[in-house]
Amino acid sequence: MKLKYKQKLVRYHLIFALIWSGYSLLVFTHKEKRDWLSYGWILISIAWISIYFYKRKYPYVSIQNGIMQVGGPLGKKVNLDQIRSIRKFAGDYKINAESKIIKINTNKIDNESLQELNAFFESLEIEWT
Repeated sequence: MKLKYKQKLVRYHLIFALIWSGYSLLVFTHKEKRDWLSYGWILISIAWISIYFYKRKYPYVSIQNGIMQVGGPLGKKVNLDQIRSIRKFAGDYKINAESKIIKINTNKIDNESLQELNAFFESLEIEWT
């Protein structure tokens, strides 16, 4: 099961990427003497573009082969067997495992995916706190 980011969130990252790219292009082309700060604007725009493509490619939460992964390949992982309790507070999930605590921000999850996640957590026989 792959739970995608909200499209609104992904679009915000694209908008910021385009704004920073446009600004860095303006600074880089209209400035006669380029300094290190001119190249810094390009790095910021590359960072925003990278964030956009990362969030577009990887889901926010992935549950496959008994492993829950939050935040894509660079995020946290936990085996479903290690989950001790789940707490839902203010719409967010706090998952307590043997060695980790993972928080899932439901404001970042697409509505259809959120319904799948709620149904999945309800099907687990785990203590709710």
